[in-house]
Amino acid sequence: MHYHFETLDSTSKYAKENIKNLRTGDYVTCFFQTSGYGVTGLWEGKNKNFYLSIVIEEDDILNDKLSFCVMASIVRTLKKYTSEFNVKLPNDIFSNGKKLSGFIIEKVENKYIIGVGINVESSSDEFTYLNHINGVNLSVETLYESFVEEILKSLNSPLNAILSDIKEFVLIGEEIKYIDKLTEVEYVDILKDIDFDFIYFETNKIEINRFKQILIWH
Repeated sequence: MHYHFETLDSTSKYAKENIKNLRTGDYVTCFFQTSGYGVTGLWEGKNKNFYLSIVIEEDDILNDKLSFCVMASIVRTLKKYTSEFNVKLPNDIFSNGKKLSGFIIEKVENKYIIGVGINVESSSDEFTYLNHINGVNLSVETLYESFVEEILKSLNSPLNAILSDIKEFVLIGEEIKYIDKLTEVEYVDILKDIDFDFIYFETNKIEINRFKQILIWH
């Protein structure tokens, strides 16, 4: 079921407050968020951007790679309109050095709430938005069903297909600068490959889960 509102403080907060009534595939959207949030803090809320939280019950997850399923679903949705973006694991998508999309996964009881934000119609200068990238006047409503269809499909997709979709938009072979926030050490290295467990650089490899402590930019 689709629950839509003009304005919410947060689609994920609404899903949490109503979690007992929500099942796999139920999702919440709004045109404007006043207190949206992501992995690193508040997600800036401009009007008529993509704010969606979808519920997945634990029993409906056939593998433990949910974050990859979500990323692949965003990639597959965006690919229908542009190829000018790149994946920054584990949670973000950038275009020309500016953030376009991100997601957060939270667990409440035996259900996951996946909150996704995509800048579609506008953004501040430090971000970018889909209509600016592809030069069309795409409405956010167009993306709702497309994304939900992709994520439900991804839950049952072969793992190699999910990884392949993501790797197409990871900057393999390019120089990456990143800083480890735990040690405050800055690195510049060549990205060589990714899999479900590690990001491989020319001189180093880092566990995917550690990217919650690492800020990376290109």
